Amino acid sequence: QPMRLLLTLLLAFPIATNAQAPSPSLFDAVHASGDTLRLILETDFRQLPRAQSKRKYFRATTRLVFNGDTPELAARVRRRGNARLEQCFLPGLKLRFNKAALAREGFIREMNDWKLVLPCSNTNVGQRYLRREAFAYRLYALLHDHHLRTIPAVLNTTQDEYPIFLIEHPEQVAHRYRGNEFPNDKLSSRALERESYVRLCLFNYMIQNTDFNVFNLHNLAVVARDSADLYTPFPYDFDYSGLVGTTYSIPAEALGTKSVYQRVWRGRNITGEEILEQVDYFASRKVDMYALATMFFGREPAEYKRIIKMLDSYFREAKDRKFMGRLGD
Repeated sequence: QPMRLLLTLLLAFPIATNAQAPSPSLFDAVHASGDTLRLILETDFRQLPRAQSKRKYFRATTRLVFNGDTPELAARVRRRGNARLEQCFLPGLKLRFNKAALAREGFIREMNDWKLVLPCSNTNVGQRYLRREAFAYRLYALLHDHHLRTIPAVLNTTQDEYPIFLIEHPEQVAHRYRGNEFPNDKLSSRALERESYVRLCLFNYMIQNTDFNVFNLHNLAVVARDSADLYTPFPYDFDYSGLVGTTYSIPAEALGTKSVYQRVWRGRNITGEEILEQVDYFASRKVDMYALATMFFGREPAEYKRIIKMLDSYFREAKDRKFMGRLGD
């Protein structure tokens, strides 16, 4: 089994000339398999929503089924998220694997944190929210090479079975780019790679998402790639966007808007010329965006119509170059 995993990883991460291949992490192995992961979690799942502190970990045993392998790993689990903790029956989860157990299976022991996104409730509505948010991550991946990877999965507990997906942890991103996470909790937009920063602002504008902030790194992972002097931002958590449209999503009062479906430009220190450059780039990927929507929602007419309506409304706005240019400073 370890040999089969190693072969999969060598194919997924070819050795570059005069460079050492990245060491495998568990996340890398599952992602490289291309499978929908089955994650069997043994813990008292009922205690997680009731825990007084969202930071409290509980012991757990996990078994992962992917690529024909079934490693069993000791772990600890806690709930994660803010609004979801208060509004959702099922919280998001953070899974922390035992480092020694990872090492025994041949994986990097330091890459031991996983972020799990669960449906807000195990209902059709909750699963629709989940699928829309998974689409948001894939849509950003389509538009930017530097994005958080996701893995589709099924979570099995002693109580039930849930469709979920995994989000790449910032420490994993830093490892993948052989860089470092930003060490502080405050950041100026001027410290970010310009193209990445402008693109993420336009992406959030397109999907009607105002729930991010560069200054306090709200819903942004920030990583210095290789020897780059500037940091690359990686957006995450899109459940407050108009694209996802959860019942609990409301815009911040400071924005002066009444609905998450109203687009608000949240970029700072960005010129109109920089915005229009990204508008043109988005236009060049329009066909691919619609194709991705078809792949995700083609068999769900109501969902497909909803997503297409959102994309159509953005591209109608984007045709007005004067309007888009005036969004800049």
